[in-house]
Amino acid sequence: MNVTRLSNIVGGIIDHPGQLAGQTVEIIGYYRGWDLLKEVQGTPPVTRSDWVIADSSGAIYVTGVGPQGLDPASKEATTKIIRLVATVQQNQNGVYLQAISVELVSAE
Repeated sequence: MNVTRLSNIVGGIIDHPGQLAGQTVEIIGYYRGWDLLKEVQGTPPVTRSDWVIADSSGAIYVTGVGPQGLDPASKEATTKIIRLVATVQQNQNGVYLQAISVELVSAE
């Protein structure tokens, strides 16, 4: 699998979704559960269970598997750093990431 490794790229995906659509990316960012910090505009693009990853450039919804052991309804979980491998997707509700794998990097 050809993976584009990115840091501080969430904003770039949001601003230019067409350039990365269909590509697999790796992002290190903060787990934000069910958009607990209200960083994403709009509603979850695929299901009500979609969750959010954020970095210093923005926040974006993720659909699919979430990080094990983290509660998407817990504000305590919003400080956890995760590594996400996902495919950039877009539908009528906006751009989002389709999770392939996700792991906890830091429990702090």
